[in-house]
Amino acid sequence: MRNPHKLRVWHLALDLATRIIRAFPRSAESRAPGLRAQVIDAANSVTDNISEGCGRSSNAEFVHFLDFSIGSLNEVESQLAQARKIGVLDDPSYAQLRRRAILLSRMLHPLRRSALHAVALQMNAKKRGRAVRRGSRRKRRKA
Repeated sequence: MRNPHKLRVWHLALDLATRIIRAFPRSAESRAPGLRAQVIDAANSVTDNISEGCGRSSNAEFVHFLDFSIGSLNEVESQLAQARKIGVLDDPSYAQLRRRAILLSRMLHPLRRSALHAVALQMNAKKRGRAVRRGSRRKRRKA
């Protein structure tokens, strides 16, 4: 198990979610019903999935939840673009949030690759361990 508070990527995800909450005015509901709630939920989901993955016992499960985080981050980027297009977010706010989302993505993907590599190493070690055990059980022929 990992501690999400020790991961820089978790802090960046939390920061992005907080900035999105502050950037989206409540008046956005009149122009795009549900968009504000949807983008906030997706942003919170990035942080939540990193946390949940950290609480799992295996690297494979951690990778699974990082996949969810990456998917939620893609959803956030899409919703930010929609908000900009309909005028809910001004260009500077959109650009700032998008830069932060890109930075977060650039950190999430290598973290996922690293955890996936650890899964592959564990699987290879298990395979080698079984092969060694099987080989040691065989009877040797006398010459």
